[in-house]
Amino acid sequence: MHVALVAALLAVTLAQALKVFLYRVQFGSWDFSLVFSAGEMPSAHSAGVSALATTFLVLDGPASANFAISAVLAMIVMYDAAGVRRQAGEHAAILNRLIERLAQFFPEEERIDFLRLKERLGHRPVEVAAGLFLGVLVGLLLGASGLRAWP
Repeated sequence: MHVALVAALLAVTLAQALKVFLYRVQFGSWDFSLVFSAGEMPSAHSAGVSALATTFLVLDGPASANFAISAVLAMIVMYDAAGVRRQAGEHAAILNRLIERLAQFFPEEERIDFLRLKERLGHRPVEVAAGLFLGVLVGLLLGASGLRAWP
């Protein structure tokens, strides 16, 4: 397996594990469901793509096609995380409140049960930056390891 793929997977895994640990620090209890969740601190998507790009930067240099492709991918993913997906989450919050308020105008037997929309889809810029930092760190460490393929 190519070391760039290992770096990306490791960065994502570390980011998801960090979410659980940071929740414990903030709230005093463990929430292992965060391992499989989107959103929160740090951005696992940002960590993965930045680890991939950084590893290719170290291994192949800034003029390589591998770095160029992975850097563009990283920019798109991080923009999406902090922009598009975050706004989708804000829309979900508004829809959830709207549905709850409208429900009061209908008799109980006419109300439709609905699953609340997930409101934390994207990331705040600081969460994207934390994922970027984690990914760059992992990419630098594994890229500098001298390995091209993981045993």
